[in-house]
Amino acid sequence: MKSRIIALLTLLAITALSVSDSAPAGRKMLLLSNFGSQAELARFAQKGLAATDFAPSADAGGGARLALSKAQPGAEGFPSLTLGVDKGLPADWSGYDALAVDVRNDSNTQVDFGLTVLDSKGQSAVKHFPLDPGKSLDAQFPFGQMGKVNLGAVKEIHIFAARPAQDSALVLGNLRLEEDLAGRLAVIRKSIQSDQKDAKQYGLGDELQRDSDSADKLQTALNQAADSSARDTLRPQFAALEGDLGAG
Repeated sequence: MKSRIIALLTLLAITALSVSDSAPAGRKMLLLSNFGSQAELARFAQKGLAATDFAPSADAGGGARLALSKAQPGAEGFPSLTLGVDKGLPADWSGYDALAVDVRNDSNTQVDFGLTVLDSKGQSAVKHFPLDPGKSLDAQFPFGQMGKVNLGAVKEIHIFAARPAQDSALVLGNLRLEEDLAGRLAVIRKSIQSDQKDAKQYGLGDELQRDSDSADKLQTALNQAADSSARDTLRPQFAALEGDLGAG
């Protein structure tokens, strides 16, 4: 009996691990890089880094270790990795809603970790993730926070650290695109809520109410969507509402 219990607990642990390493049930995910080998790391162009600063991690979970040197006067203050379409990055992200990467601060100082997305015409968007010592993060960059970047013509991704205050290191894993319309709708609602403060002053009350009503309808439709294919049909409505909010 004891051996059966141990076997069952082991099976449950393996199952839990496999679930945690994949997208939430029923949601699409496209893995861009698992940082799992030297050949995989060679896809990334390095800036402000020595050749040995980016290497496969010794962790059982895999990934890659990115060593960061303290920023020096006159030296590159934003050490970075770049993955472009010339190295297999898909240019069309229109079927997804967020860029994400697993990251752990493997040092005893805070690191200002960041992601940049650029499109083929040079339009860019940046998101920072201040990460405390020893902390891990599923770093999410929702498309609703990418401004005017053309997500149908992406050119490259930059993974960077902003002016490291001390020698430090990050462990990276599972760079990916994810389906997350619920998160995208949350960004829309936050934008509407922020704009409400100035709506009356600039005579935008009616327009903002229409946007709020549209968000409510999208929430209802999202709740009723049975699967990923059904949710995909809502994407044009999301894009249109984000465009209205951006124009406003």
